Amino acid sequence: MTAILDKLKHTKGLWFLLIGLLSGLLLLLIGTEDTAKVEESPTPSQEAVFDETDAYLSLLERRVTQLLNGMDGVSEASVLLIPDTTTETVYGKNETFDHDTVIREEILFSEADGEPFPITFRYPKLRGIAVVCRGGSNPILQEKIVTMLCSLFDLPSTKVYVTG
Repeated sequence: MTAILDKLKHTKGLWFLLIGLLSGLLLLLIGTEDTAKVEESPTPSQEAVFDETDAYLSLLERRVTQLLNGMDGVSEASVLLIPDTTTETVYGKNETFDHDTVIREEILFSEADGEPFPITFRYPKLRGIAVVCRGGSNPILQEKIVTMLCSLFDLPSTKVYVTG
């Protein structure tokens, strides 16, 4: 043990190495304290959007699960839909144009309660789908399931994964 310490004493740059290690540890400790203190709670409107998105995705997952369980050779299906976006409400607006350029945009409000007037409601687009089911390891069933889900949700086949 003393032989190792003697070799380390005569090593060039040992102090720089020790100072660097201590600085790194200090930065790690400081960094973890700051991130633990900063926690943002979602606003009520964000929570409502997340609730609507979750409800919509849960409904779709149940319907796809029922559809898959009805296929010949598939049973005990479990489906996970991954959203790419959240739900979006598009509000009505008046726009003033000058030679195909928007000059002014005004959002329309309801006279009764003063809330913005929603025109459309867009459900989230999907990023991918994962399916786990009995029979999912069969390549023929995998192809049928992938083709069906790609057709239903307008996704490329690389965004759908099926396993048994």
